[in-house]
Amino acid sequence: MKIEEGMAWQHGAKGNGNGGTPISKKTPLNQLLKDLHEKGAMQVLWNAASFDEEECLRQLHALVARADRAGMGVKVEPIVDRILKAQPDAFLFWIYKSQLRLSARDWKGGLSAGRRATELDPRDAGAWFNMGIAAYELGLYEDSGKYLSMSFELNPQPRTIMEMGITQYRIGNRAEAFNLLETAYQKASIDPEVVETYGWHLHHAHLWERALSILGDAAAFWPTRPKIRIFAALSASEIDLKNKALQLIEPLLPYLYSGEVEKNLVGHALLVFLKTGQLEVGLGVVAAYKGRPEMNDVFLYNAACLMSLAGKLKDARAYLKKAIDQDTGWIQNLMKTDPDLQYLRDSDPDLFSDTD
Repeated sequence: MKIEEGMAWQHGAKGNGNGGTPISKKTPLNQLLKDLHEKGAMQVLWNAASFDEEECLRQLHALVARADRAGMGVKVEPIVDRILKAQPDAFLFWIYKSQLRLSARDWKGGLSAGRRATELDPRDAGAWFNMGIAAYELGLYEDSGKYLSMSFELNPQPRTIMEMGITQYRIGNRAEAFNLLETAYQKASIDPEVVETYGWHLHHAHLWERALSILGDAAAFWPTRPKIRIFAALSASEIDLKNKALQLIEPLLPYLYSGEVEKNLVGHALLVFLKTGQLEVGLGVVAAYKGRPEMNDVFLYNAACLMSLAGKLKDARAYLKKAIDQDTGWIQNLMKTDPDLQYLRDSDPDLFSDTD
């Protein structure tokens, strides 16, 4: 599941219902806000007499969120923690704490903060949504489905339906998954995140013609959105529409050659070049990302295939060994029969026998 700003913060229900209570100038929160204002940590509009507690928290949340969007995320969370220490029932900040933890891929922390938010207000869709994301990443798929269903009941947004579909797909309920993903797509066909998620799942399920139909149309609206174009091109190549595949991926070439495409997607672009016979193009892209740390198994394996086909067996061997180190099972099964690795198998049979 992809975490991005605006995705987990989707309140559709009500606030914590505690508005209307004036802030006393002796409360810890009041003093904290005054400290933040005087020290310049945040430009808080300080007027305790006219703000009730909920409105003040909302105003401060807006400022914290603005700081986070400006790239101050590392500095923002300590401020949020101070607020929660001073005001343990600050519902909005438990939501924000949950989002910060999800962004840091701390799924347990995100789940814990989201759960605290639901304890304070079980009517808030965003809190349940955050818990659904965190539970999914922790492998708690049934819990994830339950939390996302709660979020949907409170605020039926297309992205919630999408995440429910992802969860159903992960636990093997493909018919229900595609029903949900299709529903999300019909409700939000102008949302690129929904479109590319639906298209990717269609591709992954080998429903290539439908995937190409969805993603190919979307590519016209988002001409340089990598995931849409790469998986549209892959689907086209799977049904032997090589020219169509090349037309789809061509606008991304400047970004691939300059190393600007997200590294987790680059390996799939390499597969397009393998399937369409664009060896030199693929090698150029590999060169653009050479030496970058943490390239994934898909990139490493397909780079090995390109190098093997080009006769660069030393490089092919190095990439394949790195791919094997990251293997989750698919590489050792495929590499023994993959025709793209035939030159390397002939040159170094021991590399392949070691995986038996």
